[in-house]
This record gives sequence, structure tokens and C-alpha cells, in this order.
Amino acid sequence: MLVQKGRLKLRQGTLEWISDALLNPRLEVVPLSTEILVIAPELPDFHKDPADRMIAATCYLNGWPLVTRDRKLHTWDLIETIW
Repeated sequence: MLVQKGRLKLRQGTLEWISDALLNPRLEVVPLSTEILVIAPELPDFHKDPADRMIAATCYLNGWPLVTRDRKLHTWDLIETIW
């Protein structure tokens, strides 16, 4: 959606970009587990976007920091956020 809205520019098509990213040994694809899907809507009301809630829930459950420019996510103190 970010590409479609012009907020993210890729040098190649989205499908090719994802395919290349999946081949990168430094990246790990984390599937959406039942636990993530259950916890995401139960997070304190800091963000309305369901996708952002699933990303935040994934970081929360794994103890990972979240790299984001989204100011709303930086106000939530249950996960570390990095600009």
C-alpha cells in the first residue's frame, strides 16, 4: 500500500523486491501466529491500524525493538522503538 500511495519507492516491482528480500540470509520471515493475532487487538489503544497492531504485537511477543517513523508507535512504552 505504501508503494501504491507513493510513500515508498522501490527500484523493482513489489513481488520481485519481496522475493529478493526473502533470499537475504540476514532477514527472517516471521509468520503471524495465533498468539500474535489474538494479542494484537488486545493491545492498549495506541493505534487503530490493524497491520501496525500486528507488527507491534510481533515485536512485543518476541522482545524485539521496532524500527519505525510512526509517531503513534513511539508513544507506546511496552516495546522499544527506534527512529
